[in-house]
Amino acid sequence: MIKKLKLFILTFALLGMVACNDYLDVVPDGVGTIDYAFIDAYAAEGYLSTCYRYLPNSAGWSSNPALLGADEVWVHDNEVIASNRLGNVRGNRLAEGEQSRGKVYFDFWNGSEGGKDLWEGIRHCNVLIERISAVPDMTEEEHKRYIAEAKFLKAYYYFYLLRMYGPVPLIKENIPVSAGVNEVKLERSPLEEGFSYVVELLEESFIDLPEYLELEGLEAGRATQLTNRALKARVLVTAASPLFNGEGLSLKNLDGTELFPQQKDMSKWETAKIACREAIDLAHSQGKGLYYFNDVFSVAISDSTKQKMNIRGAMTAKWNQEIIWGTTIKNGMTEHQKRCPTTWVNQSSEHNSMKAGANPTLNVAELFYTKNGIPMEEDKDFDYLGRYDQKEVEVDHRYFMKVGSLQPNMHFNREVRFYADLAFDGSSWWHSDKMDDKDPRYIKCKQGEIHHRQNNFTGYFIKKNVNYKNTYGTDNRATIDDLPWPEMRLADLYLLYSEAANEVLPDGGVPTDDVYEYINLVRERASLPTVQDAWTNYSSLPNKYKTKEGMREIIRRERAIEMCMEGQRFWDLRRWRIGHEELNQSIKGWKTDEEGAEEYYKPRTIFSQTFTQKDYFWPIAESNIVNNTNLVQNQGW
Repeated sequence: MIKKLKLFILTFALLGMVACNDYLDVVPDGVGTIDYAFIDAYAAEGYLSTCYRYLPNSAGWSSNPALLGADEVWVHDNEVIASNRLGNVRGNRLAEGEQSRGKVYFDFWNGSEGGKDLWEGIRHCNVLIERISAVPDMTEEEHKRYIAEAKFLKAYYYFYLLRMYGPVPLIKENIPVSAGVNEVKLERSPLEEGFSYVVELLEESFIDLPEYLELEGLEAGRATQLTNRALKARVLVTAASPLFNGEGLSLKNLDGTELFPQQKDMSKWETAKIACREAIDLAHSQGKGLYYFNDVFSVAISDSTKQKMNIRGAMTAKWNQEIIWGTTIKNGMTEHQKRCPTTWVNQSSEHNSMKAGANPTLNVAELFYTKNGIPMEEDKDFDYLGRYDQKEVEVDHRYFMKVGSLQPNMHFNREVRFYADLAFDGSSWWHSDKMDDKDPRYIKCKQGEIHHRQNNFTGYFIKKNVNYKNTYGTDNRATIDDLPWPEMRLADLYLLYSEAANEVLPDGGVPTDDVYEYINLVRERASLPTVQDAWTNYSSLPNKYKTKEGMREIIRRERAIEMCMEGQRFWDLRRWRIGHEELNQSIKGWKTDEEGAEEYYKPRTIFSQTFTQKDYFWPIAESNIVNNTNLVQNQGW
């Protein structure tokens, strides 16, 4: 058996898909047989855990390309400081164009440079599917559930690879150890076959997944029918999006097989819309809804603070009713939060356990709406050209900024998500160590002030992703709640539905009520007027929402704001095939080494970003191409 196991690993090495030497995480020392993993229910549960272990750490700054790889968050350009603050800042290296086929960042094909070996994860899933039914002390229902979970994970891993690499080989069953060398050198399968297979796996697994998790404390993060349907919705929206739906891309196998669809298929949007509605209806039937802050305190807090906490809590209230699928990588959100916040300890010294250094950009700060619910550049009441001019904060903004401080005009009269998601010099940060928000804490991050020492690089800090209940002791220790990362939340699903409902319309078509329904619910939670009212009453383009093309822009902007700093913009810009428009601009921040507001609030260019057509997909590592001569490289690499 050991000999066969080694041959099994060698087979996949020839394919160029296995970088890890450890095959079974669950097998004790000295016992190297696959049989042991399925000897009883306890061992089988361990093997299922191994299948889950390949889930990417979406909260990890150095393991999720989407957190630092777009234009939302940047780190210090001094490599020494960046390394000390964030470990390997490969996300910004990716955004700076340092990717190559010889140096692949976030390599989820081989499991290197922050990536996990998803092919190995798929192989583990295949093994479980093949072997679990032989476990003697499990019921048939348990066998079916394990198979369903393995198929769900397999679907997710394939989807992750498809988004990154485009067409990939499909290994529906593990290759026999008796296979010849040529049999293991698989070709890439056409893209549509890949998406179809993912959906097939989700359909096969749905019925045998639990409706609810009965043991939430022990099973948190495991697949359910709802996570299945939510993933299916995301997969089908992605498959219908321009990058994957006949937008002129071409790549052929050595035998001439075309790997990308050559014709747009607009029926894919209808299929995606149906899937989104099915997922939403199932979520509603299980009591899911948008999160609203309802914590009770002895001290009353203002409506303004509650509105901000509606937004922050959707991300950080543990297992709240908006989370459809939360992933629970150990210490994932603990480490994530340490790199976001400012601290309050003694108001005079930096908190050693809080690393900070991941700073939102001026680019993303400008994306947020005005209080009227439309972009600054469209708001008739907003001085867009004078947005960098400064004025003094008056009492009507006291829950957002320090009264008397000088702020740029763009910090006034913005939507609540702007103040909930971002912290900046003079902004309030409500926290459990000071419940009375009548006299809130304010950020101090100009040169020489406490929060400047936390690597204030752009002038902004991430507030949205930080739990207000975290505690910071005077002994330089912090207690950080290790939250689930919201891999999918209901607001995300709502906006995917609005997008699909809009895209099914003919070009030039007039949006129907269902296009507005769910986007308006997201806006209502953000204390904004409906799309219809906002554009009619305040926009210089009052008819924008009345066309498919105008609503497309509105929905995409809404997603950029609502899903800000959750890693969705990175993938959205790619699937919409507008990365070359949005990511070919300068990354900007304020002049944060200045002491006075007049000089501090002047925009500066941090990095001139470039994004070319080849950057829509990852390169396959050169070693894989050499090992498997049937693999064709992605265009441009």
